[in-house]
Amino acid sequence: TSEDSKELKDVHLRLLECYHHSYLDLLPDMEPKQQVNRIVKNMIEYVFFCYYYYCYFGGASCAHCFF
Repeated sequence: TSEDSKELKDVHLRLLECYHHSYLDLLPDMEPKQQVNRIVKNMIEYVFFCYYYYCYFGGASCAHCFF
């Protein structure tokens, strides 16, 4: 139904928001170079997690993880 679709979309948007806060938000006590290194490391970890979870276990299309 359209209600289920809307609820799923809301969950998806909330998940993206959580990822953004976890992976991309700047931390006030870090130097700029440390911030960049942390964000790059987090993004690499996210890509590998996404590939492993969606493509290996889920059998879903790799479009989820940008491959």
